[in-house]
Amino acid sequence: MNKCNQNTLSLYVHWPYCESKCPYCDFNSHVNEKIEVNDWIKSYKNQLLAMKEELIENNINFRHLDTLFFGGGTPSLMPLKIVENIIDISKKYLVLKKILK
Repeated sequence: MNKCNQNTLSLYVHWPYCESKCPYCDFNSHVNEKIEVNDWIKSYKNQLLAMKEELIENNINFRHLDTLFFGGGTPSLMPLKIVENIIDISKKYLVLKKILK
């Protein structure tokens, strides 16, 4: 969670899995062939809700979530259902800024 300016926030979402572990990598990443998608969705939702509660408790006012970063590991390996849910949860609870096309 990064406070960008007075009214917007940015969020980094970590995906810790890779196809293989590079010998030089110091990041929290793991090789895993099977994950429980629904468990990950539940975990990300719980974390986002806890983050919103922390913002409220600390009187951090924000207009919207300006940027959503995905990193890791290899975030392109994240199942689309998880990505969609993170975006939907962010829209609902953190007011994700609409992307202009």
